Amino acid sequence: MKDFELLKANYLKLRENMIKYIGKFEEESYFYQPTEKSNAVAWIVPHIAAFEKVMVVDKILGYNFSKFISKEDVEKYKPAINGFEFTKKDLMPMDQAIKLLEKTKEVSINFLDEMINQTDTISEVNLEITYDRYMLNFSHETEHLGQLKYLLGTWKRMKQ
Repeated sequence: MKDFELLKANYLKLRENMIKYIGKFEEESYFYQPTEKSNAVAWIVPHIAAFEKVMVVDKILGYNFSKFISKEDVEKYKPAINGFEFTKKDLMPMDQAIKLLEKTKEVSINFLDEMINQTDTISEVNLEITYDRYMLNFSHETEHLGQLKYLLGTWKRMKQ
């Protein structure tokens, strides 16, 4: 059987590190793009929640997840050819994006707790698919955490 306790612990650690790292950005650096084809933190952060909705929770049949992101935001922050064309006013403010990640975390942790405890509400959930989806999410978020570190370092070097 898959180790959902370990998955939950790693998910929590990664999400908490992501939220803590976002707090190192200031308003100007939060919207910074090194090039016109680069993602800004202001796009990456809600994109993580949109990805978790589309690629994780929407793929897990047999469980009713709480809503944590609107359909409009899912559409706005999914990967797209024109995803780099947003203006600052089109993107999610930092405080709102952090709240979105917190809400996403809460929904996933509640679900993972139910997986660990094998509650009746998850009796129809496929364990293999669930584990694989969260592992995909883990690798996706890890990649974006690396981008955040790069963006902050680039921003600081540019401002010296």
